[in-house]
Amino acid sequence: MATTILRARLRHRLIQQLPFRPRSLSSGIDQGFTLIELLVVVIIVAVLAAIALPSFLNQADKAKSASAKALASAGGKECQVYMLSPSDYGGVFPNQTASGDTSKITFSNTCSNAGTGGVATATVVGGVHNGLTATATVAADGKLTLGGTLP
Repeated sequence: MATTILRARLRHRLIQQLPFRPRSLSSGIDQGFTLIELLVVVIIVAVLAAIALPSFLNQADKAKSASAKALASAGGKECQVYMLSPSDYGGVFPNQTASGDTSKITFSNTCSNAGTGGVATATVVGGVHNGLTATATVAADGKLTLGGTLP
């Protein structure tokens, strides 16, 4: 039993005397990244950016277009409501223009007092769709037709 303890102590001292070298640092080849690996990563990131960036930049123009269409549609529906019950408006439809930020969309809405219909127009300002319009036309019979030059 005493010899077993002595052997264990001797092994322990010998192991302590050995220089510590982890396996991963045993050769200089395993340290860091190579230039080729870094270039491959940079090229992959550049390709992904070239694909994704244009579609992200186009989202603002799509939002303006959708907002103009929704604004014109809402204006046309308001004209339809006026044509059904003009007395709720005091017999006079309030011709409207957009309030708020007109640097993105301008808006006008006219509806005839005589029941001949009306037109709501929203025009995009700036961007790819600059000057294109969304219109909602209300016929004398109250039929709403959406149109315009927006895609």
